[in-house]
Amino acid sequence: MANEWISIAPFSAHPLQFFAWILCLPLIRGTHFYFIHRLLHHHFLYKHVHITHHRNVNTGPWSGISMHPIENLIYQSSPLVHFIIPTDPVIVIIHLVLVTLNPAFTHSGFEKILNKDTKILDSADFHHQLHHKYFDCNYGNMDVPLDVWFGTHHDGTDEATQKLRMKKRRSVAQP
Repeated sequence: MANEWISIAPFSAHPLQFFAWILCLPLIRGTHFYFIHRLLHHHFLYKHVHITHHRNVNTGPWSGISMHPIENLIYQSSPLVHFIIPTDPVIVIIHLVLVTLNPAFTHSGFEKILNKDTKILDSADFHHQLHHKYFDCNYGNMDVPLDVWFGTHHDGTDEATQKLRMKKRRSVAQP
């Protein structure tokens, strides 16, 4: 146990589990973010908590971390999985760093980070910029295609905008 708080699975004893965590971490983070973000768009939570973040229609790195304290607590909760599943402490640190830095990348204003025309990193900024523009789409990130699977994906085309508007009209028309 690490400080008697959580059970650990050190790399020396569990190397396969360590690499499984490396592969699964984007899936865990992406799934957590998508469903937490959908929850934050529930009327009550949006009105009282998430609206602080959405006041940033034109996003930048600071807008990624501009949020209500309750939203920050909810958003930062994905590392709690390590209290349930034994993990190497290095994985916990990586998870915490990713959760902390990811909002700056996804709100950066840059779609890709390049070095001599070679893509080094996708930031998926355009994907999330569309979320801040239309609000009812692109709740997740590009690591896990939950927006595609749940019908909330917007690719920036006029066709996707029309589809989103029709969906809104149908939801308003229903009692």
